[in-house]
Amino acid sequence: MHLSSLKNPIVQKAHRLRVDKTFRNSEGLCLVFKDHLIEEIAQSHPIEVLFTLDPYQNPDAKETFFVTKEILEKITGVYSNEKRAAILKIPPLSTKKGARILVFDRLQDPGNVGTLMRSMEAFGFDQAFFIEPSVDPFNEKTIRSSMGAVFRLDIKFGTLDQLLEEKFPLIGADMEGVSLEQFVPPKEFALVLGHEGQGIHPQIKNKSTIVKIPMLYPTESLNVAQAGAILLYFLGKSRGL
Repeated sequence: MHLSSLKNPIVQKAHRLRVDKTFRNSEGLCLVFKDHLIEEIAQSHPIEVLFTLDPYQNPDAKETFFVTKEILEKITGVYSNEKRAAILKIPPLSTKKGARILVFDRLQDPGNVGTLMRSMEAFGFDQAFFIEPSVDPFNEKTIRSSMGAVFRLDIKFGTLDQLLEEKFPLIGADMEGVSLEQFVPPKEFALVLGHEGQGIHPQIKNKSTIVKIPMLYPTESLNVAQAGAILLYFLGKSRGL
């Protein structure tokens, strides 16, 4: 089917899925764009709606709409050479307890969260636990930064109290901790990464084993995505990566 109007309801819906977290959650749907990312995700997750400029070589979808460049730019919010956008169902939240968990303690930057989820998948962590208020993992920027890992990982949402009730051995990062190179984690644990400006919540920090990443002077800290990738690698390596 061909679409030519920016006011078409499905175009309006796609645009709203991109910009409105509450709407995404109520609909159970999210928006994805970048051609290679859509093709990769489509291998394991069915596409509900595909918008495309290309009449050929499109992944399968329940509905496919051929659109104008103007409509695609409205949906994605960017001017680019990409030819597709897609609506997908948000995967169901996990109900199981993970063995190696990454806790997102109120992180706010979609790029950081997406990069960390990609690192989780690379280094053998099987569940993401989001403490509110955190960035939405199905924000389109998070999805892009994760390279689709958000669709392949178990995800949980919860409060600080719910995290503590799970009774995971908690590992946090701070410059006053034990050197990461000398630390051997337990078989099951949760690594906690804190808010970009405020760090780990004090209640979590007080109940955590604290480790540090050795760094040369004058560097005192790293971006949370950089530090998180190092922590995920070392802790994953210690468990047989």
